[in-house]
Amino acid sequence: MPWTTIAAVWGTIGIYGFVNQSWRKHTKHDKMLIFSILGASLLLSICLGINPKLPGLTEWINALFSPFKNWLTP
Repeated sequence: MPWTTIAAVWGTIGIYGFVNQSWRKHTKHDKMLIFSILGASLLLSICLGINPKLPGLTEWINALFSPFKNWLTP
């Protein structure tokens, strides 16, 4: 993914967050959760911009929950 695409997406998210300020009515705990998810996604997008051959989000989640495979199956 080119850096211009990453910058355009994050710029659009930033402008939308500035224009639509509905996130301000949430509690402090909710705001911390929202911004931590945004921070993690920013970090992931930067890492994918540096090395596009990194595994995607699905592979990370599968690797994270693979030790609990026996507990999660019905």
